[in-house]
Amino acid sequence: RAAMQAHPENVAGDGRLDTLLMRALPGTIVSKAGAQGVHATGHVKRGIGIAVKIVDGSRRALKPAVIGVLDALELLSLDERGRLDPPEGSVLRNYAGIEVGETRSALRLEREAR
Repeated sequence: RAAMQAHPENVAGDGRLDTLLMRALPGTIVSKAGAQGVHATGHVKRGIGIAVKIVDGSRRALKPAVIGVLDALELLSLDERGRLDPPEGSVLRNYAGIEVGETRSALRLEREAR
């Protein structure tokens, strides 16, 4: 964990979700994407583990889903949220460069009965 947080660029590379998360929340988040749309995030200070699976394995859906969960759990400040997901980053454009939509989180969390 310490090595991942100290060198997030070695976990996923520049511009990738894991690197962005660990840079935006240094010492707080540890994050790693896996194959086929699987992603794990740990909020070290709160002792919370989050696992996300995108059913179709799409990377496009991963960032909005992970950020949506962090938002829903109130684990991001407004400033952190803005650094992770600037509005221009969610715009979808077609081959001609015309804006045709956006990606955004549409999730609902449910508490698991213990």
